[in-house]
Amino acid sequence: MISSRLLGAPLRTRTLLGVARFSSSSSSHIASSLETYNLPKPKLFIDNEWVDAENSSTMPVHSPINGQVISELANASSKDVDLAVRSAKRCFDDLANGTGGWPGSPPADRALVLDNMASGLRSRMEEFSHVESLDCGKPLAESRADIEACASFFEYYADLISKGGFLTAERLPCPEDGVEGRLLREPVGVVGMITPWNFPLMQAVVKVAPALAAGCSMILKPSPLSSMTCLMMGDLARDAGAPPGALNIITGGPPGPTNDDGESCGVALGRHKGLDKMSFTGSGPTGTALLHEGANLLRPTGLELGGKGAMVILDDADMDTVVDWAMIGIFYCTGQVCSATSRVVIDESLADEFCDRLAKAVAERLVVGDPLDVRTNMGPMVSADQRDKVLAAVKEAEADDRCDPVLEEPSASIAESADAGGYYVAPQIFRCKRGADGTWPKAWTEEIFGPVLSIGTFSPGDVDEAVSITNDSPYGLGHTVFTGDEARASAVATRLRSGVVWTNINQALYPSTPFGGCKQSGFGREYGELGIEDFCHHKTVISAKPGFSWGWYGA
Repeated sequence: MISSRLLGAPLRTRTLLGVARFSSSSSSHIASSLETYNLPKPKLFIDNEWVDAENSSTMPVHSPINGQVISELANASSKDVDLAVRSAKRCFDDLANGTGGWPGSPPADRALVLDNMASGLRSRMEEFSHVESLDCGKPLAESRADIEACASFFEYYADLISKGGFLTAERLPCPEDGVEGRLLREPVGVVGMITPWNFPLMQAVVKVAPALAAGCSMILKPSPLSSMTCLMMGDLARDAGAPPGALNIITGGPPGPTNDDGESCGVALGRHKGLDKMSFTGSGPTGTALLHEGANLLRPTGLELGGKGAMVILDDADMDTVVDWAMIGIFYCTGQVCSATSRVVIDESLADEFCDRLAKAVAERLVVGDPLDVRTNMGPMVSADQRDKVLAAVKEAEADDRCDPVLEEPSASIAESADAGGYYVAPQIFRCKRGADGTWPKAWTEEIFGPVLSIGTFSPGDVDEAVSITNDSPYGLGHTVFTGDEARASAVATRLRSGVVWTNINQALYPSTPFGGCKQSGFGREYGELGIEDFCHHKTVISAKPGFSWGWYGA
């Protein structure tokens, strides 16, 4: 998921950047940031208060920049989870108790809270951006763009429920005189949210903002690999006027240690009977487990899972632009993007030229290094485990005769600013083909979640084959099509099975454009009006005037 605001000057100037010229100390950059910006303390945010985890349990926070411990997180127990759910439930139950409370407040009041959160976030832009980069390894330009996008999401949903009147009752036609119908959108209730580490604050905000707008109360559980900016959102919400219990934030495993009760806080949250809905973004196996828990409770579960997106390049595509879009599709966020276009499906007549141009662009433009160095445009992987998974996938591809490497010296992109203790990997590009048995290599079929691009071809001019190759995947999150013919692009887009299709652009998302997948990429939608619909309960009210009767039994 990439904000529309990302494609600014930092990316456009990449052609001016070399690799050999860079030399900086990542440790000094980290030290400077830690002196300037305070990291959150290892506490939980429950009922608008900062509290210790039960038994004061904590877990270390490693910066992917150099692998060193920079802070600690509170490691919540199942009892802490229960406290957070009870807080959210008290906040929400004010509606049923007749006091209105947060869910019964006028939409304009909730919009004010969201606007205040946007303002508070912008006033602390540099603080949030630096902490995000320290915590998950994003280049600073990416972090700044993410934080700006988060502010825009708060403003979008504020406008939607106030100026747009989205929560206003919708009149329903009834064929009988004296009877009228209304469709009400009401908050679904107490929501559990589990978010990943690749876009830490943004993945949280695209859930929190519409849920607050709808009038829900919630418990947010970010990934322990990158929880810092999500914790900082607690103060934002409280200072913006959100009442106690509207937003609770708990931290801890998995991954990481379980608590004394043997259950991680993520598992405890997923199993809690006090939730009215679960919203999850992350891996397929975890999503499947949460879906099973939801099925046992007949509880709705929204899932945004993995992908193996394809960039389809037809024979009339503009080769001057597709190379840059291909790089954005796989190297942005170090390839740790669920919608990453990690496959290129290209017309065979263009493949050689494309590979040559792409290899040249990587050598000249891609700089892998310290994310706090403004000249870096690809940072480290988020963790040692994730780095090792990517390196294992690369090693397997190199040993597979169906994969031919495109880059002569991938490690040449790694700058001197990349600390030896950090979780850095070199970019990798392979030309892939089917084997004698008709199967593709794993690099083509499996989500690697790193800067590894696979390129496959289709017969010259055979669009049907291109569509077939693209759709031949268990995933369906995001694909893109490049062609000089807009009508042709639209026709191909309608044939691709995915939740999002771009044409002649890649990875751009806006607050108003719904995002989500199909097949094993999940279901439910975030962003846009559909994003708030996911946190609404729809109630039909059918009314008649006092004294109205059918007289069915002769009254």
